[in-house]
Amino acid sequence: MISTRESIFSGSGSGSSQTKLETGTTPEQVLVNKKGPSRKEIISPANAGPQKAMEAQKAPAASEPVTSTGKAPQKANTGISEEERAFDKLFSDNAKMTPPAKKIEYMKGIRSKQRDAKMLKQEALRKLDDTTEQVQAEHALREKALAVLKTGTPLEFLLNGFRLNHAGHEENARAIIYAFCAQSSATSKGIQPEVTGSKGSGKSHSIASTLFLMPEEYIWESSFSPKYLYYKPPQQGCIIYIDERLSEDLMNLVKKIMSNFQRETRHSTLVERGKPVELIIPKRIVIMGSTVNGAGDDQYNDRTVQVGIVNTQEDDKKYYEFESQRRAEGRPEFQVNDHILTCRAMLRHIREREFIVTIPRIRFAYLHDKRLINILFDFVEASAILNYMQRDYEEKDKIVTVTPNKEDLNAALNFEMFRMNNAEAEGRLTRAETALHQTIQGVIKNTESEFTESEIADLYGKSQNAIRKLLYGDGGTQGHVTGGLVDKTPGWYTISPAVNPDLRGQNVIRAKKVQTSIGGSYAAFTE
Repeated sequence: MISTRESIFSGSGSGSSQTKLETGTTPEQVLVNKKGPSRKEIISPANAGPQKAMEAQKAPAASEPVTSTGKAPQKANTGISEEERAFDKLFSDNAKMTPPAKKIEYMKGIRSKQRDAKMLKQEALRKLDDTTEQVQAEHALREKALAVLKTGTPLEFLLNGFRLNHAGHEENARAIIYAFCAQSSATSKGIQPEVTGSKGSGKSHSIASTLFLMPEEYIWESSFSPKYLYYKPPQQGCIIYIDERLSEDLMNLVKKIMSNFQRETRHSTLVERGKPVELIIPKRIVIMGSTVNGAGDDQYNDRTVQVGIVNTQEDDKKYYEFESQRRAEGRPEFQVNDHILTCRAMLRHIREREFIVTIPRIRFAYLHDKRLINILFDFVEASAILNYMQRDYEEKDKIVTVTPNKEDLNAALNFEMFRMNNAEAEGRLTRAETALHQTIQGVIKNTESEFTESEIADLYGKSQNAIRKLLYGDGGTQGHVTGGLVDKTPGWYTISPAVNPDLRGQNVIRAKKVQTSIGGSYAAFTE
């Protein structure tokens, strides 16, 4: 007798099928064909051999059609969405107890997640497209920059960018561009430009127009306290522009940074709970400013390269025409366009390299002004760096060794400070001082003449206060000379009692007729 199996009986004739189970049996699974005799009896795995059990599990249900491969075909699409099918599966045990609102809320949540996922995917694709376009644009800029560096005129290209926002004063722009290039040199002492000129002459605007050509990450335009640079130092090769008079503490720090051009500037101090720390400002920092007649003392002025602005009537007319044209066009200042971006790409290419400049021997007209000699060397280096792809050079691991040529020496000599070639001049004259000197020399009779301050002011077309600064230095007087022509050219300009009876009892400026070379003969290659 069978006690643990199910028995399947089928009625005969047209009567309905009837299934009867023996008492006490627990069948694993029963398959009944209500329209005819049983086609298969599914055996419990416990009572059947392993082979038959496996065949039974693999066989398709008798009521389902079978394809030629022995697999049941896929069910037809019933029109039920994936979300609804997931909901029904989740709530199948208590579907009748689930209110319709719950189902609607669930469906909204599913669809909201799908929309979010779709939007995230679209945003990722958009960012990928933007990144691809940005990479392609940067690559195109690098190629254009390289083309200028290889076959163009890099300095003229940069000056054309400068001319988009400013008219005139290109000596200032050249000095700042060369200062940037010298920051990539391992052999330079550094170029620290100081732009001088009268109020409203365009000093600040000419500086801003030049800095606009440079990569933004290397420009720092801000006021700060003396110790700020130690606690939040700029990166190496940064240009700091200070458009204000320096305090004594800040002046001392600036002079130290200038002197340490090829070295880090360090400061040891105590912080929380007396913990000692060493603060470091990186090397090759350029600090530049703009003042009426020099910003500091002799030590500061000796570390800077002073380039001046002297506006003639022709300069004023050029500015008027330029500004009138810009206003008529409705063109905003300092627009970032393809030319400006190419300028930045050129200078960024240079900043990414370290340069060793090997200068052939140069013969100088006189040797007593050692700082002037080094300024010329640094300008020669800077010109060679800017044009290195058109010079004899070798590059390995982004370290470039380059040799300047005569074009670089001529470019370096194209500054006003090198046009006054006379060994008797003990100091470097600014452009305004040189202009005043030339004006006075043009009216001297015989070997010398004497002038009052008011007479010189009338000759030069400036106020007496401006003349005093040019003659005696910033804050100087006849009794206390701090700089200017009297200090820098002893023997040429002296303060003495008047010989003219009409001026008896007054001190005057006695000017000596001197022969100075205004040209490019200050220095030349020996070979």
